[in-house]
Amino acid sequence: MSSEARSTFSSAYIAQHALDDVRRRFSTSIAILILFAPAALLTFRIATGDAESVDFLSLLSTGLEILAGVFSLILVRSGNFASAGVLLSSAILFDYWVSPEPEIRLLLGLIGTTCAAVLTGPRFFVFALLVTVAGEGVQAYQQIVANNNSIGGDAVNTIISTVLIVLTASFFRYFNNLARTTAGRASVANQRLDAVATIGRQTARILNYTELIDSAVSLIKTQFGFYHVQIFLVDDRREYADLVASTGEAGRRLMERKHRLAVGSESVIGRVTLSNEPFLVNDTENTPGHAFNPLLPDTRAELALPMQVVIDGQTRVIGALDVQSTEPMAFTASDVQALQALANQMAVSIRNARLFETQAESLSENERLFNDAQKNLQEIQRLNSQLTRQAWQGYLAVNPALQGVTATEQGVSTGGAWSGEMVRACANKFPTLTQTELGTTIVAAPILLRGEVLGAFEVEVPYTSAVDLLPTLAAITDRMASALENARLIEEAQAASAQEQRISQMVSRFQEAETIDELLQITLAELSETLSAEQGSIRVGLTQDAPMTR
Repeated sequence: MSSEARSTFSSAYIAQHALDDVRRRFSTSIAILILFAPAALLTFRIATGDAESVDFLSLLSTGLEILAGVFSLILVRSGNFASAGVLLSSAILFDYWVSPEPEIRLLLGLIGTTCAAVLTGPRFFVFALLVTVAGEGVQAYQQIVANNNSIGGDAVNTIISTVLIVLTASFFRYFNNLARTTAGRASVANQRLDAVATIGRQTARILNYTELIDSAVSLIKTQFGFYHVQIFLVDDRREYADLVASTGEAGRRLMERKHRLAVGSESVIGRVTLSNEPFLVNDTENTPGHAFNPLLPDTRAELALPMQVVIDGQTRVIGALDVQSTEPMAFTASDVQALQALANQMAVSIRNARLFETQAESLSENERLFNDAQKNLQEIQRLNSQLTRQAWQGYLAVNPALQGVTATEQGVSTGGAWSGEMVRACANKFPTLTQTELGTTIVAAPILLRGEVLGAFEVEVPYTSAVDLLPTLAAITDRMASALENARLIEEAQAASAQEQRISQMVSRFQEAETIDELLQITLAELSETLSAEQGSIRVGLTQDAPMTR
């Protein structure tokens, strides 16, 4: 729950608790008063010798008040203030009717109606006022009759007492209703913000953009009980607000139409996305200029709120949250406050979901590029390996005498057969170790260049040092392969250079020819010498049918 929600919840709880505490204290005081005061008054009358004023009605009234006080305390203890108020007011008003003294009647009337005003419902309160006014009216009538049908001082006092009772009771009723209304509004505001917190908790875990907005409108409609809920988002050019999520069948049809509204238009959404302020139409039927959506005919109140996020220190509207109700005057100031907090919260969640999807797409694209690069690298390696193999095959074909060297006790000789260890090392592309009967080890290793075998070598070493030699041999073979490749490239470059020089010389002799016949003879002689050819010929002609030969 947000700090704003917790604050409102605390305010609502404190207001309701304070109201209940006042009602508890008031009802307890009245119950104790009618529990002891009538008995004390009756005892006082008897003790002062005024026993003649103690009749059956006085005893009955005193007994009823004592019982009402006892049962009222029980009801107050259980929190049933309304029932306790009815019981207390009834007992007090009964005593009011049977009491002859005007001062006591006024006091009982004030206490009884005030008790009804603070503790009971509106019907019993009106009933208590009518009973009191009727009692005062009867008293005033008797006083007028006793004064020869003229209004005397007693009648005027009775009328004043009636007005005083009604005004006092109405005053307490007004402030009691005001306190209840305030507590009720705080409770409603708390429910609204609690719903905001609930929606926030449930949507905060959703990172998929589409799932987030669909869940958001559904949860808002369910938690708040709205008729229709929808979310609009402003496009990148900030020209239109596009409908991205909507509830019900009407929402589905609007989504199919790709419903959108221009930013700054006369629509509710257009105004909100331009002004960055909530826009409320609490009575759609009596608001001039309000445009009804034919797919939502039951809308009687509509509230749109800007969805705001802070980007680079500036507040920016990314869309609008639109809620609609079937009841006019459905939205209060607390509703606007709670829903604005929800709209901002949803804006942040939507922006985070968009960023997450963008990062996921970027990651997927980077992974695809990496895989493509891996494939391209493998293809390059394959082509390099293929070119290396073809180059060495061609080189060895031109130089068949190049077979390698062998070092023995007698010295170094060229050529020699491939041993089985060499063949296995080349086949496995990995060094092999073979122990001999003399306690030595034959180590054979392939010479690899770009994955292609250029040859192999083997050495016979003491058994104990064979394994330790493997890293050294691996380094030697790598460098040997590179050196062999460099040497081959140098030889090919030298051969190409010599060939180019020979061609240049041949072309320079072409300048010596004065006729075509001399040029052909020079060319044939040079080619024969260059290529070591024993025979050769050159033919010149346009077609086979009309040859021009030499």
